[in-house]
Amino acid sequence: IVRTEDGSELTPYRIEPKGGNSKLVEVLHFLGNSQTVAGVLPELVELSCLNQCYITTFDYRGVSKRNGKARSINDVFQDCVEKVEKILKKGVKAKNLIISGFSLGGGLATKVVSHYHKIGKKMYLFNDRSFGRLSDVAAAWYGNYLRVFFRKVLRLFDWEIDADKFYL
Repeated sequence: IVRTEDGSELTPYRIEPKGGNSKLVEVLHFLGNSQTVAGVLPELVELSCLNQCYITTFDYRGVSKRNGKARSINDVFQDCVEKVEKILKKGVKAKNLIISGFSLGGGLATKVVSHYHKIGKKMYLFNDRSFGRLSDVAAAWYGNYLRVFFRKVLRLFDWEIDADKFYL
C-alpha cells in the first residue's frame, strides 16, 4: 500500500511475467476514467506474459472502496508520480520504464512522462486512445459550441488535462 501525502491509500497491483524472466522492463499503467484494476487485470496479465515484463497498475482514489477523494486532477497526478518514484526507488532505471495509459490514463501518462523528461529522467510513453484536452472530450459529448465553457470550468476547478502541452 502506498500512502499519499494527504493520507489516502493506493494499492498497487504488480503482475510478474510467468517464470519471472523479465527483460528488465517495467510498465506502469494508468487506467481510463471508468476502468478498474479488476476489469483490466486479465488483459494486463496476458500482456505481461507475452512481453515478458512487469506491469504495475492501481485504482485511483475513491475507486473500488479506496479511501480518499481527488479534489483536483493534480491529486491524481501526484498519486501517479508517487507510483513512479516507488518503482525508481526499487532500482528500476528510468530508461527501462514505460508509462502507459488508456484514455484519461493516457493524458496522465503524458503529463507524468513530460514531468520526468524535464528533470532529466527519460522514460517511454505509450498513450492509448487518449485526448489532447479533457475539455475537448466534454465538448464532443455535449456540443462543440460549449468547448470554451468546458475549458473555463475545468480550469477553474483544476480538472483540465492539456496533454497536447505535455506531448514530447
